Amino acid sequence: MKLFDHELFFKHFRMLPSKLEELLQWVAPKLTKPAVKRDPVGPEERLCVTLRYVVTGDSQVTISGSYRISQATVGRIIKETSDAIWDTLVEKGFLSAPVQKDQWKKVARGFEEKWNFPHCIGAINRKHVVVQAPANSGSMFFNYKKSFSIVLLAVCNSNYEFTMVDIGESGRQSDGGTFANSNIGQVITNDLCDIRDPCKLDRSTFIASYVFVADDAFPLCYNIFKPYSHINLSLNEIIANYRICWARRTIENTFGIMAARFRIFRRPIVAKVSTVEFITKACVPLHNYLMKDRSSDGASRYCPVRFIDQEVHNRQRDGLWRNCSAT
Repeated sequence: MKLFDHELFFKHFRMLPSKLEELLQWVAPKLTKPAVKRDPVGPEERLCVTLRYVVTGDSQVTISGSYRISQATVGRIIKETSDAIWDTLVEKGFLSAPVQKDQWKKVARGFEEKWNFPHCIGAINRKHVVVQAPANSGSMFFNYKKSFSIVLLAVCNSNYEFTMVDIGESGRQSDGGTFANSNIGQVITNDLCDIRDPCKLDRSTFIASYVFVADDAFPLCYNIFKPYSHINLSLNEIIANYRICWARRTIENTFGIMAARFRIFRRPIVAKVSTVEFITKACVPLHNYLMKDRSSDGASRYCPVRFIDQEVHNRQRDGLWRNCSAT
């Protein structure tokens, strides 16, 4: 596949051989094991086993048979490699929140240029990562969707890239409770972002603060903006809701793209909660890493144009990620 069938290689690993080799060079030092009684599984095979598992969503038994590695070893490889991917890609800067005022303003310019929503510095939402019912957990992880899950709370920019994440809260918590207990919630509600000064909107004298956009499940405060309630709305409020919803769709699309490309999120993950957290943590910077992979003409194999929601003549055209059979 590396040499003659890049299309099939992409379906198995969600990246071309050149990107896999680059990623392997980065993570190999963390995956190399010393030989004791027998030759260890090499870094390349460890990386391929983990990517095959998260991309296809196959069971560890199936992966074990494909690579002729014991199921117990496959489980350890997935956990260790996921941890290595997270550490390496975070060190490389593929998941980093803006820390300076100019960086926040760059994010805001992206939302204004792409979604006609000024002074937006991120879209917030949460995703339930469905798991097999953890042993002796009672109803701790049982959510309102009648499944067991842990929560991925995230903020993204206008390019469908994660900027801040909080992983591991039990699915039983409400959106508001998850937000209040998270580090992201503490940063936003305590105004720890380095962009506090309101300023004029472009082509206007109106002074506005920089805000995050969210849905009705999140609290309304001076730096979290959400739609008006759908009761007796004026024309201006209807237009505002339309623009807010389009800006907020970026986080929905970000989750959707990741779940469509890493199909482990399309079904309950059969693993310990700690392992599920490692897997989720690995997929977040991996998504950012692959979103930045574009050809010279700006096209992306990982996320083609029609893969995401689009605004066409003031109407929504659903992205292909919404199709359950999207690959």
